[in-house]
Amino acid sequence: MTTRRDEHDHARRQIVRRATLYSIAFLAAGLTIAVAGAAFVAWMLGRAGMPFMRTWLILSGIIVLPGLLATIWKLVRGR
Repeated sequence: MTTRRDEHDHARRQIVRRATLYSIAFLAAGLTIAVAGAAFVAWMLGRAGMPFMRTWLILSGIIVLPGLLATIWKLVRGR
């Protein structure tokens, strides 16, 4: 009986570990896409005469920070 329970616990830990890795991968992919998108928009605005780096930082802050704060809030409240 104990062996079956140990197998169940091991399988559950593997599933949770894999789900956590998928969540982190999706978050990283989302952040990468957001920063790249902000860079693209900043580049487009730079062609209109706006400074690229300043525009990119502002856009990245507007796009990325709320997502990061929401994720951190969810992690803190989940525990």
